[in-house]
Amino acid sequence: MKNKDSLIAVLKDEIEAMDNAVKVLSESYSRCQGIIDRRDFSIDESEKFEALTSRFARLSDILLQKVWRSLFIAELEEDSTARDRVNTTEKKGLIDDTDKFIELRRLRNKIAHDYTLVNIRDTYKEVLIFVPMLLDATERLHQYVVKKNLI
Repeated sequence: MKNKDSLIAVLKDEIEAMDNAVKVLSESYSRCQGIIDRRDFSIDESEKFEALTSRFARLSDILLQKVWRSLFIAELEEDSTARDRVNTTEKKGLIDDTDKFIELRRLRNKIAHDYTLVNIRDTYKEVLIFVPMLLDATERLHQYVVKKNLI
């Protein structure tokens, strides 16, 4: 097992990657909020939504598969399944609702694996609903690691 300092260094690197993903997702989110209710999207607007969904999926992966995993390892907890990680994050106060976060992950999987998305507008609307929850989880993570004196 790595020493605690190297585990913290990995966590810091993962948080930096998360922060970069937060910046680009936040920008896409602000660009798409005002255009979701248009009847038809221009090519440029469609590209904005494609960027939004891709960035949403990326941040979701970084948070769940990298940052939370690194956090638990740095706290010397056993690594676990993604579902267990989500349950633990609720217990730690990093998210409010495990079931809502599981819905967020299902949406991420839909984006990542369903290449023929039917009702793409509905998917875009769902992403716009879940982005604030994802961003809130990243902010809580920052507060948690500072409170626990991990970084």
